[in-house]
Amino acid sequence: GVEGIVWSLAVHDDQLYAGTFVGVLELGASDARTLATQDARALASVGGELWIGSHGQGLIRLDEDGGEGEALLPELTHVQGLDGDRCVATSQGLWIHGGARWTRTLADGLPSGDISAMVEHEGRLVVGTFDRGVMIHDAGRWIPLDDPQQTIDPQINALVAAPEGRLWIATARGLFRKDERTGQVQRWTSKTGLPHDSVLSLALTRQGELVVGTHAGVVIVDAAGEVRSLGARAGRWATWAIAEADDGSLWLGTTQGLVRWHAESGSHYSMLSGHLDDNWVTALQVEGDRVHVGTYAGGVMRLTKTDAKRWRSESLGGGRVNPGGLRLVDGRLHASTMKGLLVRDHDRWRSEGELPFEDVTGVLEVDRGLWIATRRGLVLHQAASVKQRSNQAG
Repeated sequence: GVEGIVWSLAVHDDQLYAGTFVGVLELGASDARTLATQDARALASVGGELWIGSHGQGLIRLDEDGGEGEALLPELTHVQGLDGDRCVATSQGLWIHGGARWTRTLADGLPSGDISAMVEHEGRLVVGTFDRGVMIHDAGRWIPLDDPQQTIDPQINALVAAPEGRLWIATARGLFRKDERTGQVQRWTSKTGLPHDSVLSLALTRQGELVVGTHAGVVIVDAAGEVRSLGARAGRWATWAIAEADDGSLWLGTTQGLVRWHAESGSHYSMLSGHLDDNWVTALQVEGDRVHVGTYAGGVMRLTKTDAKRWRSESLGGGRVNPGGLRLVDGRLHASTMKGLLVRDHDRWRSEGELPFEDVTGVLEVDRGLWIATRRGLVLHQAASVKQRSNQAG
C-alpha cells in the first residue's frame, strides 16, 4: 500500500499514479515506484503526458524518462487542483486554458477562507486569515496588506485599528504595527519585551494604549511603542480575550479563568470561585455593569455587578465560543461559535442562517450591514435584512 496522505489519482498509459505529500508514485500490483518528489496535489493525463500540480513547484509535467520535467506555467507555485488541461486551481487564482494561452481569472478573491479577525480601518474592511496574512477589501476586490519585505507572519490572531492610520496585528510570531501613512512595519517579540512571541488578543484603551495578550501573560504597549508589564499579579496565563470596562478596569480572559485588573490589583474568577462553567475564556463583551464571558466548552456566562467587590454569575449556554467571538450588535449579544452564529433575543438564543460554514469566527457591524466570518469565508448580511430578522425575533 501507499503510506501517508494521498492527494490525487490518475490513470496514464494504462498505469495508475498517485499524488502524495512526498511525491508521485507509479503503482504496481505489489509495489510502488517514486517518479517525482513534489507535494503532488493534483494529477492529470493530458495529450500523452502526465501533468503534476504541486504545492511549492507549480504545474510541471513528467519527461519521457518518467523524471521531473519542465514547468508549464513558471509563474505558478502552489497548485490545488486540475481539470485536465482546461483549468488549474491555484493559490494565485484560477487559470483557464483557451487553446493557445492560459488566462488568469478569479485572482481578486480572498487567498484563504479561514477568517480569524476583522476590523474597519481607514474606511475599508480589513480581514486577517489563519494562514494567508492580512487582506483589504477595496473597491469590490481583495488586495493584500502592503508588506514588501514580507515581515508580517501569515497566521493572524487579532486586529485592532488605531488613530493616525495605524493597524495593530497579532500573529503567531509576534506583534506588528503597520503605519498606512508611512508604510512602516514595526515588530515586537519576546526579545523586545513581550512575554511570548505568540500574540493571541489585543485591545485599545481609552488612553490610546494597547493591551497585548500572549501565551504567557499580558503587557501594555504605549503610543511610543514602549512595553511595560501589567503586573505580576495579572498572571502569566495564555490570554485569549481582553476588554476595558467603563471604570477603566481591564477584564482578561485566560486559560485559567477570568481576571479583573483595577487600580494595580487583580481579582480572579473561575470554576473554583463558582463564577464560570469552564476556565478557558475565549471572548469578552462588557455591557455597563455586566460582563459577557465566552468560554471554549462552557458556553456564555454573564457576570453582573452586585456591589463594589461582588459579581453574580449566570449561565446562558450557547456552545463553544470562538476567540473574540462575542459582540453586541443593535443591543443584542452575538456569539460566534463552532456550531453557528447565535443571537440572544429575550433571554433565548436563536440561530442565524445563510452562512458559508457553521464554524463562525466573528461578526463586524458596518454601515452596510453585518459581516459574518467563518472558517470557510465570510458573508455580508445587508442592514435591512438584519433589522427585519431582529424585528421578527422580537
